[in-house]
Amino acid sequence: MKRWTFILAMWLTAAAWSATPPPEFISDCERLSAEPHRLSGTPEYNRAADYVMARLQALSPDTIFEQPFATAQIEKQHADLVLADGRTLELQPMRPNGIIPPVTPEGGVTGRVVHTGQGTAADFERESVDGALVVLDYNCGQGWLRALRLGAKAVIFTKPSEADARHPHHVVSNVNLLRFYYDGPAADIPAGTTATLHSSIVWTPAVGRNLFAFFQGTDPVFAQSKEEVVILAANLDSYGEAPWLSPGARGAANAAALLHLADEVSRNRPRRHTLIAFFDQQARGHLGSSYFYRALEVDKPDVTLAKREESYANEMAFITEMRKILASPAPLTARSKDARRRFLDRLTDKAQQQAHIYKDKEFRLNDELLNYRKMYGAQLPESLQGRIEEIAAAKAEVIPVKQSWNELQRVVGRQKRQSGGEPVALSPEVQANLELIVAQVKDDIDARARELEQERAALDADAAIVKLLGERWIALHISLLLGDTSERWGLVIGGESAMHSYQDNPGLYGKIQAVFLRTHQKRTETGLASLFLPESADQTLSQTRVLWAAPALIHSGEPAGLFGIYNLCLGTVQESAPHEGTPHDTLDRLSLPRLFSQVEDIAAFLFPVGDMSAELAAETVGSHPGLSLRRSIVTSKEYVLPSFDSDNSVKGPMVMGMLPGTSIPNTPMPGAIIQFRLIRNMSLAYEESKPPAFDNFQVLQTNRNGSYALGPVTNAWGARGGFAAIFDAQGLPAEVSGNSSYTTIRWRLNTFRANSGCVVLPSQQRTYKLPGDDVKVMSARANSDLDRTKSFTETVDGVVCWYAEEREKGVKLFSLRQMVGLNNGPEFLEEFEPGEEQIGEGFPMSDEPLTLNAAARSAADLWRLNESRMEILRAKGILDSSLAEMHGRSEDILLEAAQPDTSPMRREALATTSFWASRPVYQKVRAMLDDLVFAVLILLGLSVPFAFALERVLIGATTIYKQIYWFVVFFAATFLILYLSHPAFAIANTPIIIFLGFAIVVMAVMVIFIIMRKFEYELKAIQGMTTTVHVSDVSNVSTLMAAMQMGISTMRRRPTRTALTAITIILLTFTILCFASFGTQSGIVTIFAAPNPNYCGAFVHNVNWNPLSEDLQDIIRGRWPDLTVCRRLWVSPSSQDNPGLLMSRTDASQPVTVRGILGIEPQEIANRPDLQEYFSGLEEDTVLITEAVAEALGVAAGDEVLLRGRRLRVGRLLDAVQVSAAKDMDMSSILPADFTEATSSSQPTAAALEGDDEAIESMSQRNWASLPVDQVAVVTADTAKAIGGALFALTVYTVDSTAAVETAENLARMLPFPIPATGDNGVYRHLLGTVLKASGARDLFFPIVLGGLVIFGTMLGSVADRQKEIYTFSALGLAPRHVATLFFAESMVYALIGGLGGYLLAQGTLKALGAAAEYGLLRVPEMNMSSTNTIATILIVMATVLLSSVYPAIKASKSANPGLMRTWRPPAPVGDLMDLVFPFTVSQYDITGVVSFLKEHFGNHTDTGLGRFMTSDVKLVKEPNGDLGLDARLALAPFDLGVSQTFALRSTPSEIPGIDEVRVLLHRLSGQPKDWQRLNKVFLDDLRQQFLIWRSIPPETMEHYRQQTLEALQIMNGNGEGTKRQA
Repeated sequence: MKRWTFILAMWLTAAAWSATPPPEFISDCERLSAEPHRLSGTPEYNRAADYVMARLQALSPDTIFEQPFATAQIEKQHADLVLADGRTLELQPMRPNGIIPPVTPEGGVTGRVVHTGQGTAADFERESVDGALVVLDYNCGQGWLRALRLGAKAVIFTKPSEADARHPHHVVSNVNLLRFYYDGPAADIPAGTTATLHSSIVWTPAVGRNLFAFFQGTDPVFAQSKEEVVILAANLDSYGEAPWLSPGARGAANAAALLHLADEVSRNRPRRHTLIAFFDQQARGHLGSSYFYRALEVDKPDVTLAKREESYANEMAFITEMRKILASPAPLTARSKDARRRFLDRLTDKAQQQAHIYKDKEFRLNDELLNYRKMYGAQLPESLQGRIEEIAAAKAEVIPVKQSWNELQRVVGRQKRQSGGEPVALSPEVQANLELIVAQVKDDIDARARELEQERAALDADAAIVKLLGERWIALHISLLLGDTSERWGLVIGGESAMHSYQDNPGLYGKIQAVFLRTHQKRTETGLASLFLPESADQTLSQTRVLWAAPALIHSGEPAGLFGIYNLCLGTVQESAPHEGTPHDTLDRLSLPRLFSQVEDIAAFLFPVGDMSAELAAETVGSHPGLSLRRSIVTSKEYVLPSFDSDNSVKGPMVMGMLPGTSIPNTPMPGAIIQFRLIRNMSLAYEESKPPAFDNFQVLQTNRNGSYALGPVTNAWGARGGFAAIFDAQGLPAEVSGNSSYTTIRWRLNTFRANSGCVVLPSQQRTYKLPGDDVKVMSARANSDLDRTKSFTETVDGVVCWYAEEREKGVKLFSLRQMVGLNNGPEFLEEFEPGEEQIGEGFPMSDEPLTLNAAARSAADLWRLNESRMEILRAKGILDSSLAEMHGRSEDILLEAAQPDTSPMRREALATTSFWASRPVYQKVRAMLDDLVFAVLILLGLSVPFAFALERVLIGATTIYKQIYWFVVFFAATFLILYLSHPAFAIANTPIIIFLGFAIVVMAVMVIFIIMRKFEYELKAIQGMTTTVHVSDVSNVSTLMAAMQMGISTMRRRPTRTALTAITIILLTFTILCFASFGTQSGIVTIFAAPNPNYCGAFVHNVNWNPLSEDLQDIIRGRWPDLTVCRRLWVSPSSQDNPGLLMSRTDASQPVTVRGILGIEPQEIANRPDLQEYFSGLEEDTVLITEAVAEALGVAAGDEVLLRGRRLRVGRLLDAVQVSAAKDMDMSSILPADFTEATSSSQPTAAALEGDDEAIESMSQRNWASLPVDQVAVVTADTAKAIGGALFALTVYTVDSTAAVETAENLARMLPFPIPATGDNGVYRHLLGTVLKASGARDLFFPIVLGGLVIFGTMLGSVADRQKEIYTFSALGLAPRHVATLFFAESMVYALIGGLGGYLLAQGTLKALGAAAEYGLLRVPEMNMSSTNTIATILIVMATVLLSSVYPAIKASKSANPGLMRTWRPPAPVGDLMDLVFPFTVSQYDITGVVSFLKEHFGNHTDTGLGRFMTSDVKLVKEPNGDLGLDARLALAPFDLGVSQTFALRSTPSEIPGIDEVRVLLHRLSGQPKDWQRLNKVFLDDLRQQFLIWRSIPPETMEHYRQQTLEALQIMNGNGEGTKRQA
């Protein structure tokens, strides 16, 4: 009873509020929607604006004014369809893609007419649309893009029964796709006939008009101590999918509502001032409201009204001076104080433009002639003689004209160096040229003067805004977003356009919401009915954005947030705006009574209307003190405005173009259209959810100076970008800006003359781009990326477009994930003879639209490329049966697609799946080719020491010339063998580059080595150490090289042992290579996932539950038409800020927020018994909810509710426990995932196992939590799509498990993620991975150990046999490490000869087996002797040989005399003193020379440039007992450790008479003790080397040092005779 009483009360309230609107409101709606459109700057808009101004004027506002501003608008020249019977049908062009309108070449586009109905996949089964003009219903979803993908030239939409705003007909890319609307039935365009389409649309300058009426309040001062203002705003312009047929009735009704509110406020003034604002050009990035708020800027000095006034005054003064010069009899020589230089600059620019035009004509003529001579040589055919004569005649005309313009440039240049006044004699041709460019300059000045007139009007309007609002406090900006879905209205806070400030957080609006809630409560307390939804203000809804059910929340107040001003919408609850931006957005489809009832209620909330009591009037929003708030929104606005300085120069951002024949963009480009992108779009597949009637970017146009203005925008410049275009008279882009200019829009956009092209991408697997997903557009001639400064390419929204320099003849397209376009053969696979690598010839750049079937082209081109590369590998004996199988499957699919009886959509599906199946083949073949090139570089590197070893072992030449000769012979022979046998040289386009690259690396290493040696030498020279005996010690490298020579000589003396050992290693290498040469085999890997469910099929979803492309369903259905494929759509929160979806009663009361939607197809329910139990009764326009949600709504099964603006009937209530436990076959929940909560867990994926290029997306699987069932509504898949659902999974149902497994395996070969499917004994995940790996370390372990033991025994026996040699080497002075080097040298030679020799033997054996196999004698196994795996095996064998000789080498070194330093260790220090007896003895006679020798050595280390220590205070000493010594102060390297010490060397008598010991005393001064001990080891080793050097110097040198000591002592003692006697 209570429920029915409530329903009755609400019905009576609705009836009361749905009374007939007053005539004025109806008249306003009719007048404002009477025109077919209200595009900004058009006469239609101006008539609407004039009407609004007249209505406002009649209300007697305190102030009324307009704000004009410069903008740009598209203008339709003509658009028609000429039928074969002669009839001409008028068409309406669809909205531009970006800033590129649908324009045909001047001759039009001709094709046969094909009807495809609703544009579904089934509609394309009947007839091919390749090259056709396709006619579709307006509500065709993605059908129009499907038509263009299949090769259609153009699409024409026909009048539907009810146009739906959820069907966009444009892409965000700047691409010319021919799309038109015919406002009539499809029958008017007969199918099968031939028709020609003509379209010309141009951009023109326009003037936007914002309209304002100001009504003063009664007492406007509140807590902010300023007069406060509330802004009430609505958009006056209209826009839509067919711009010239967009009546915008809902927008007109909102404008009429604002007029009604203006009428109310004029009669019932609140305390606050009220500004009524009608904004223009809101459809393009809120341009109108942006200009309004820019006028109020006070923080940025370069943007203030005063600065703009100054710039205007400077330029007006310049214009005046220029007009004086132009009015003079001889402008070229006229005198002027300031403007003469700028005038001559402009003349120069004009003359250069003309000169370059003729220079370019001459170039084109010469280029044509050159092409003829390249094609035919010196003897041109007679058929071209006429054209050759025409070229010669044309050049004879062009060259004199060019020269006359060049002469004029010289004349103007001379005038720049003069002050003017002197007459100039000019030839008639030059004089005519001068008069022409003077007239052009005059035209420019006049045009700029007209622009300045508009600027003057804009400045005056901005001054009026500043005067009106500059000193007042804007308390709130209110936008009207009213409709007729429900009769309730509420506060909608937020914004989703790119102009919305990221600082404008809905959480900051609590106090403002409280004001509206207080007003509502007061009205309720007094018994007044209200349509206000209190839940939008009482914090029941966490985000009130959910009240707005249209695709995007966009309103005029968003720019206010940039200035920190509070802004919100008064919107209809659950308003979905179903006709927004369509031709059917008309008044007859709008319930004006329901909308007006909300307007009346809003007026009562804002103003003291009627006989309202004083108490209630004080609580209205316009008078409430609670609205007086300090601003908590942080301002985040930025501008870039041009200016004209006092030096007559233009500053600020400009569009600069290139003159014909030049490559430098230095010419200002007036009239350029600029797309100022406020946000980057990352969609890969076509995105159907687009804001209707709104461009999420701003359209700007450069003035006559080539400059433009930006702002206000948020200060996140990283997401901003710009694209500029200059159009020809037809409306086609002639010049555009390049990719390099995209991010420099703040300063400059550089344009180039361009040809354009585009391709609709094949069906995609994902919806959003990953890094690297952009299609690479390459030059067809150079096979390289296009120059970024002279090209613009973009892959977004299902389309790839490109603009290339006009001299670029063709392009190629390549992206393994998206599409491949090489044009290396027919579009569909035919007979193919593999030859050279099929890189194709590309697609020519032409004026005609490029129509191709992207899927068929991608599949065929990629298959041919793979086939040509695999043929090269096969020819070289590199086989992979698994790769050949995958490649063959792709071929079979392509051949089926090429059959003439294959339907168009099945052909599309087959081609797409073939392309997807060829991608892993390409990746593996490419990896093999790269592997081969890398491997051959390693082999070439080994060839150098291999050739050296062979020369030393086999030849052993004694002269350097013969050594070099034989080294070259052996290296050349090795290189020749590799060249003939290794496939890397066959796959390279220029094989010699491999050798040259290797040679360059080798020579670079040699040069670096020489330079470093030279550097060390020069550094020593600076220290004076190059000529002293202290550096006479042989370097380690030289010693090792000498030891290697001796070791190789030993090998030559034992040829039998050497040969047998080398053969052993060669055979070992050959054997191990046979183990390691088997390649990796790829195939389907299965992983158990879960027990079998009670149905059969496969489950397709991304491993991380990322959205799938809608096209995937069509592809699977087209490939396997007998299978049942069901969609699973979700609406699920992606972040914590996601507001969810609003569900309410039909009157919009009792709102409840649900976080997710599950969209499931009734067909799937019929195939699954468990789903039948959960979701039985689910039909179109039905929603299933739990009992808890139904209770919150106050509804029962059978009642109707609103879900995101759609009226649905509540079905049977869900069992929350059952549905929560429901699982799919892979044990994932059937409920949508909660993407705000996840944990990471590793799990094998295709990317992990196969190295897929999408590893960035799926290397780690995330386990998402599911949404609670009480927060989910279940609807059909079609309903879910209509309210914004995305495809997350596909279920493929089969008749049995065998078919399920087969389908899953086929899908796994195409898709980069696992495919669960029901098998005979459970559910298994199927993925493309490795089924047979190459031999690993475990397989090679025992052969390597066996070979190592062989080498170990051989080398150990060699040590035992050569004990006498070792003793002899030791006696000759070889150190133990040098003796060990002898054996290492031998093993290194064995390793080189055995390693590379074994490889060459293996290659030769494989070639011999291949030759035998050709005669059927045997079957050659799949062995790849050329891969990096093989090279790694060779290196392992070589390392094994070297390691096996370690112990024998150590044993040999121990057999030699170990030397003193091998066993001697310095004693441990006592405290900071280290007192040691050095392990050297000297005679008492020699010590006299030793101390001077060491003193000289220490003296060479007085700086830190080079050496192990630095010395100071070096001096000779003589003890009282006559012992000689040396004292010094030392710092030890590295010097940053701060280790220093004193050094004292003394000679003391030993036990042997006449022989002295050397005593060294080291005393630590600074540094850590451990560092001191460690660094002294290095110092003492250096000291030991000096003693060794002393023993090796000639006797006369020793005597020289003794004399130095005696002379020093003579000076010290003054008694030379006694000293000599002592010595």
